[in-house]
Order: sequence, then C-alpha cells, then structure tokens
Amino acid sequence: MMIKRLTTIIFITTLSISSLFAGNPELPKEGPHTLKSHWQIGAGYGPAYSVLGVQIKKTVPFFEEGRIGGWAALGINWGLTYAAGIDFYLTNSFYLGVNYGPVGSYKTTTYDPIYYTENVSFYNRNGFAGTLNYDWFFSENWGLNVGAGLGLATDGVDVDPMTIRINLGLKYAFEGF
Repeated sequence: MMIKRLTTIIFITTLSISSLFAGNPELPKEGPHTLKSHWQIGAGYGPAYSVLGVQIKKTVPFFEEGRIGGWAALGINWGLTYAAGIDFYLTNSFYLGVNYGPVGSYKTTTYDPIYYTENVSFYNRNGFAGTLNYDWFFSENWGLNVGAGLGLATDGVDVDPMTIRINLGLKYAFEGF
C-alpha cells in the first residue's frame, strides 16, 4: 500500500514539474541535434547509472511524435557493475525507463568456529528496474536527471525482492561523434 502511494506521489510531482519546464528549449528543433535525436553522456547514482557510474544514451525518433532512447552504463557497487535499458519518452524530458542491472545489494555473514572469526561479504543483487525520470536542461547542453521507481531482484536471496530505486545524475547532450 505504501509503495502504491509513493508511486502516485512521485508520478503527480513529476508531472507537475514537467508542465513547469516544457522540455529542453536550448536544443534546436531542427537539424541533427534535435529534441528527437541526439546522444547523452551522464554520470550519477541509481539503476540508470549502474548504481554509481556513467551512462551513454542515444535517443531516436519513435513513431511520429515520440522518441525512444537506448543506453548502457558501467558502475561500481561491491565490484564492477553493468546495466542496459530503454527509455520511453512521454514528453520532451519526462520518460519511463526500464532496465536490467543492479537493483541493490545484500550481505552474508559466516562464522569460522576454528579461528573464532566472523566473515562479512557483500554482493550485488541484479534484476529489473522501472523508473519515472525527468531531465532538466539548465544550459544549452548540460542537464540534471532525477527519477524514482521500483526494482525487482531476480537472484534468489532470502530478503525482499522489491526495492525503491532513485536516479540522480548530471548529463551532457550533443549531436554525435
């Protein structure tokens, strides 16, 4: 019940913010560097950045008015992590992201009775995440990314498989290589 309320609050808040900032006005509407087709490089925290890492994304037109973005990320969280996903844009800057990658971590504790030691090990939990995100571009190419959603761990561990996930990052948008 709490997760449903939190999701509703996040959706309404993000929709309100989206109506205040109508997309990314600094990027030209025509040409190769448009709102519909460009590259983004970002660094931040969350499932879109493979916990704590960097992301590269390419956005392309999708049907007539929409766009879609595909991305890959490398990060770190108790070791090297990776993630890949797809973003479905609802407006110029508001989108639903789905991905596979780390969605949390867990620890195991073992006790060695011979040496009287306790060993603690940390591991990544991989799975699927779905987040509602908003990109706010404050200059011609630089922007902030914020998002929230849920993660579902697919590996078998005796802890709750659902986790709340957030994205926070800094992005740079450009035409291409």
